[in-house]
Amino acid sequence: MSEYLVIRLSNDSSNVTWMILDSIGKPISEVTIGSLPDIDIQAKNRRTILLVPGTKAVSTQTTLPITNKARSLKMLPYSLEDMVAEDIELLHFALGSRLESGETAVTFVSRDEIDGWIQQCADAGLSPQFIYSETEGIPKIPGRLTFVIDGHQTYVRTEAHKYFVLEGLSLVTILELLSDSRGDNNSPHILIYTDEDGYSSYKSDLPTLQERTSSIDIEILPDGPLQTFASTLINQPGNNLLQGKYASKSNWSSLIKPWRLAASLLLSLGMLIFITQGVRFISLTNIDQALTQRLETGCQSNFQSAQLSTCQAEAQRRLSPVSTTTNIATTLDFLSILAIFSDAFNQDSRIEALTFRNGVMDLRIDASSVNSLDELARAVDSNSLYDATIQSANPADDRVTGRLQITGEQ
Repeated sequence: MSEYLVIRLSNDSSNVTWMILDSIGKPISEVTIGSLPDIDIQAKNRRTILLVPGTKAVSTQTTLPITNKARSLKMLPYSLEDMVAEDIELLHFALGSRLESGETAVTFVSRDEIDGWIQQCADAGLSPQFIYSETEGIPKIPGRLTFVIDGHQTYVRTEAHKYFVLEGLSLVTILELLSDSRGDNNSPHILIYTDEDGYSSYKSDLPTLQERTSSIDIEILPDGPLQTFASTLINQPGNNLLQGKYASKSNWSSLIKPWRLAASLLLSLGMLIFITQGVRFISLTNIDQALTQRLETGCQSNFQSAQLSTCQAEAQRRLSPVSTTTNIATTLDFLSILAIFSDAFNQDSRIEALTFRNGVMDLRIDASSVNSLDELARAVDSNSLYDATIQSANPADDRVTGRLQITGEQ
């Protein structure tokens, strides 16, 4: 859950108040009084809101004819020129949200003032994310005229939700001024926030106030208005003065710092993977080149062409179904002839050579005699599928070397 450090500046820069609240405006610490350098340690891991005096940062409302924020900012100083006594070039204007009335919330302050506040914070090691006029922290109560009394200053929020601060005026006088400005005689319902000292200072006016109002509610603030202002602005953010050249810059270095080691390790891992994949790619490329060269050499040797596409076509042709059928038939013929010949072969004969091509088997046989060779031929002939023919018979010593050819029946 987010926590907020809310600092309220006074007209005396050496005297500030602060407290810590949670994300719904509930106080976590008590209100503390001190100086800005005392707060540095409190700001760690918390969002910082700086409340500046409402007498110096004036909040108001104006009508702007356009909704484009950039153009509205350029037009804004001139639309308020009649309301301010200072040179508009010396003022900083902050543009807020468009209200239900159609007007736009505006806050303006002297550039010297906001420069001074930001510098004071920087000197104390603080960097606020929000700078609000404290008048915007007056609670917004529908149908109520709200007063916040703090010493000699009275903060006012009207029923139309316009807010300002007046100094040195009694509540009766302020009520009369508001009645004159409204131009009606309706008695308002008022809500007063004050501390014990403030209550003591105006309680003598209570009878008069009761006569001129419909109702009066009083809430005592033991520690002053800081908690009320802070809680209101946490739940209903006001018009942040940190706009234009004062807009907060993203502190990327501090955001990245906790992740620096993880980012370095991730980058190193990425580089390692990249290098590993690069080495693997080079290795695979070399293997591919070597295999390609071997294929080209094999193609040249077997198919008389180094073109891989030519080799592929020739290999597919040789492995086609027709070629496969022919090879199977040829193999079956060879085995069949060989089986018949082995049945007819006698122990006195010896095969010295054998060839088989295109369904024809040629044998060179060493037989004991011509009769033995003739018996072998007749034994093969006895099978109706093949014919055996004696091509030659040459005596050698006491044996005969003959040539026998076996063919399928035509």
